[in-house]
Amino acid sequence: MTVRDVVSRWRAEQLRFERLGALVDGAKLIGQLLDEVESAAVADNDEVLSLAEAATESGYSPQHLARLIRESRIPNAGRVHAPRIRRSDLPKKPPTLRSARPRMHLLGVGPGQVARAIVAREEEAPR
Repeated sequence: MTVRDVVSRWRAEQLRFERLGALVDGAKLIGQLLDEVESAAVADNDEVLSLAEAATESGYSPQHLARLIRESRIPNAGRVHAPRIRRSDLPKKPPTLRSARPRMHLLGVGPGQVARAIVAREEEAPR
């Protein structure tokens, strides 16, 4: 059972309880929900992915992941000529940082034109 299955199951339970006007023991209900979520999370981590699926989730290319398997930096959960990667063994590509300042882009104006305009303005200014 996946996490998505657990969520849809509990949404259905919510609607059923609402329809019936059921009064339940909150602690028992939450305990059961958490048990199911934990087991689904464990099952998700144990899922074996193809290189294409692993590339989509990790952000690395399938070729890079295959190289990591060949170098034994990631365990191969498949066969020699059909490598697979367990989701819990996936490396995660760190997000790239964007620069704080956006680059200024002047349409139709080059850096030389900007420099000449600044010099011309300074020459016109009284001293």
